[in-house]
Amino acid sequence: MIGASWLCVVMAAAGAASAPASPATVEKARPQLLVMDLDGAGVDAQDVVAATRIVTAAAAEVDGIDVLSAADLRKLAAMEADRQNALAVGAVIWGTLK
Repeated sequence: MIGASWLCVVMAAAGAASAPASPATVEKARPQLLVMDLDGAGVDAQDVVAATRIVTAAAAEVDGIDVLSAADLRKLAAMEADRQNALAVGAVIWGTLK
């Protein structure tokens, strides 16, 4: 059975801009939903992964919200780490060329 702590929902709205805009140019901020990995007690790990994907896909079908999964966050974090590493290597190379 999947535990009650299997889904973490974070609803967030974008902050207001520093200068007020006219109502015609303001887009309504879409709420964002973060679906964390499910936690299954006594459930096969593959079933838990499949259930996580099903919950994420079902949430993505809801109109008016942006859905992000824990897997998406891991990919974004890996991409940011790669970018930071590339910048560090670039800085070292640039420093040796000066």
